[in-house]
Amino acid sequence: MTHTEQKITLLEVTAPFLEGMRRHLAPIFDQQRETWQREGPAALAEFDATGATLDTIGGNCPVQAEGDVDGHRFYFRARGAAWQFHVARTDDEIFSNPVFYREEGYGEYPQAGWMPEHEAIGFIVDSIAQFRAGRA
Repeated sequence: MTHTEQKITLLEVTAPFLEGMRRHLAPIFDQQRETWQREGPAALAEFDATGATLDTIGGNCPVQAEGDVDGHRFYFRARGAAWQFHVARTDDEIFSNPVFYREEGYGEYPQAGWMPEHEAIGFIVDSIAQFRAGRA
């Protein structure tokens, strides 16, 4: 069997699986997009009021966010049945030497990995307030 024939065979085998996954996940992604369009602007306004910077947010399994708060880096991660918020002086210290760490449960496995972004922002805003309160 040639290399090209192997690729064609692989595509024939995986195409039905991928199509099934697309049909299964499309409604979930559509719902997430609609929820973000409805809830996202208010969540972002709440975040902006903290004065922190949000570099990225998104994904599924895990939902992740990164940014800056008061001269420190933060990292948010939601997966399984919990979420975590880390603050450190640098990206390299996020896991090895955090100056603040918070973890809480979220639903049942695997709900945290599908957390809507506006909810993640709410947890980030609350965690920023706790981080600042601990430094006062």
